[in-house]
Amino acid sequence: MVKYTAFGWIDKAFQAKKLMANYKIKGTYKVEISRQSLALAVQYYGWADDWLTETGELKEEIWLWYMNDRAEEKDTIALIEAHIMGAYSDNELNGFRHGPTEQAPYLEFYLDETGTEKLSYEKAVAKISRRFCFFLHFVDISQPILITQGKKIVQSLQLLAIEELPERIKSLCFYIPYD
Repeated sequence: MVKYTAFGWIDKAFQAKKLMANYKIKGTYKVEISRQSLALAVQYYGWADDWLTETGELKEEIWLWYMNDRAEEKDTIALIEAHIMGAYSDNELNGFRHGPTEQAPYLEFYLDETGTEKLSYEKAVAKISRRFCFFLHFVDISQPILITQGKKIVQSLQLLAIEELPERIKSLCFYIPYD
């Protein structure tokens, strides 16, 4: 399909292919969920009024909900770190799928090329090389992450063995369960 823009005629299929970033998995990390880690995440995302007590601790009913209703997923959550080269748009995230339940990236964030500094989305897309982290539920390292455009698979990323979360990332990531 061809589209006319202020810059002239552009073939959308060519443009999509040209703009697709290249990804490489840098790490698959175990995420330890505790009352304290959830309380920190709640504060980070601004949900303290609903989830924390007046003393800043996670409300008991929230912890029980997580431990009971989310029990089957809590041991299968991982943080995935990938290196992204080339032009990138967060629209590409819509094409990420993992495993038979087609899990998608959750609570993604960006790091500089060294993986030590958190970047805003705006700063990340302005760079040619950056890292991208996201949580993934029901991780199975024998299954790749598939990146699709429409129905076509354009890249397959093999997950690495699950390792401990590196110190350089611990203070940058905040997992909170989805509703």
